[in-house]
Amino acid sequence: MNEREIGEIRRRVRRDRSNMTAIYGCYVNENKEIISQFKQSTGITVMNYILKTRIISATNLLESTDLPIGEISEKCGFSSTAYFCRVFKTVTQKAAMEYLRDYRIDIADIMLKNTGAGVSEIAEQCGFDDTNYFCRCYKLRYGVSPGRRKTSKKEK
Repeated sequence: MNEREIGEIRRRVRRDRSNMTAIYGCYVNENKEIISQFKQSTGITVMNYILKTRIISATNLLESTDLPIGEISEKCGFSSTAYFCRVFKTVTQKAAMEYLRDYRIDIADIMLKNTGAGVSEIAEQCGFDDTNYFCRCYKLRYGVSPGRRKTSKKEK
């Protein structure tokens, strides 16, 4: 392959980079002889891959900080909070606040099972300001109140 052909390939790839769905390549030995060739399907376009990696970053921020959704979307490189919320729901199948609430409830469930702390204390540690709201969310997710979960743990 000469420089002209390589330049043509580069020009084509640059122009249509967002729709790349497969990677082609080959393995060569020390003598620059082709040993084998491969085609790897990416399964998604490059743009979708970028959006998914941004959403993964957003979930990490949601789980580790108390930043508002607007700041998280900005930190992850989204142009608007509405667009971020739309992409987040598409990727995770949950709204950002629903994802955060479920994450906090899961952490609370672990704490209820493994610590001796009270329900209101666990609710506060998991980011719930209102214990009643925490209890409603917990019961919706697990079908049992957090107090009952705690007492059933003690019985075992």
